[in-house]
Amino acid sequence: YAIVRDVAPPNEIHKLHDAYWEYTAEVWGAQRGQPSTWENGLGANPATGIIGGHGFGQSRFLWELRTLPRVRAAFEFIWETTDLLSSYDGGNVFRPTHSRPDWRTKGGWWHCDQNGTLAGRSGRVCVQGLVLLTEANEYTGGLCVIPGTHRVHDAFSQRHPWAKTGGDFLPVPSGDPILAAGEQILLCA
Repeated sequence: YAIVRDVAPPNEIHKLHDAYWEYTAEVWGAQRGQPSTWENGLGANPATGIIGGHGFGQSRFLWELRTLPRVRAAFEFIWETTDLLSSYDGGNVFRPTHSRPDWRTKGGWWHCDQNGTLAGRSGRVCVQGLVLLTEANEYTGGLCVIPGTHRVHDAFSQRHPWAKTGGDFLPVPSGDPILAAGEQILLCA
């Protein structure tokens, strides 16, 4: 994993927040600053906070995020090219839980998003990015990684019972050796 700090100045973060709330209001009817309109999870899976579908991947919000110069530069460096292809999947949103503990998402859903048993999916063919637009810490959550697991990714895919289903999402079963491959780190950069 790599951390690229300060990918957007405060004025850009403000614009991104605006774009997110425009999308959320249009698609889900949720209004910024009005938690009573957030009962549907702001369009996210209540267990994971993941937003997918409903045009989110093609929203102005996500395109502005993907094309931030420092975000783009990070991926250009990783792939050693300026000719990039971006997926159109989704993102995450977490509702504040200080007054609504029932809005807390479930943790511990370790998974791999690349099925190494599929044709063309062995090795590094996918690199995910995460841009935090709010403060994060061990209480709010964030991206959790296990450094070094990319080296055992193909072996994990080979032994995974779901790998033969043809999908990329592979949940990591409790007790799987990949969980012991390195220190589990919560990234809150």
